[in-house]
Order: sequence, then C-alpha cells, then structure tokens
Amino acid sequence: MKLRYNQETLDAMQEARDIMSGKIQAEAYNSVDEMSADLGADCKTEDESC
Repeated sequence: MKLRYNQETLDAMQEARDIMSGKIQAEAYNSVDEMSADLGADCKTEDESC
C-alpha cells in the first residue's frame, strides 16, 4: 500500500526540508503571547477557519 498525503501535508513537509537546508528561515518567538498574536493574524488573513 502506497501512502498518499494531501497537498497541505506535502507543502508542510517541503517547508520543513527548506528550513533544514537553510533555504528559508524558521520563525521564532520571544513569548507565547507573541506567537499567539502572529497565529491570530494568520487566521484573519487567510480563510477565517481558525
């Protein structure tokens, strides 16, 4: 049986590879509040399903 991943999973795996190889920089936060604010901002700009 061959495993199949959806596009969102494939994109996340590629992003992880890019971070590990240094092609893109990983996001870092100084506090949970800072991270929550950033995640909340993402929800407001994408599809409002967060």
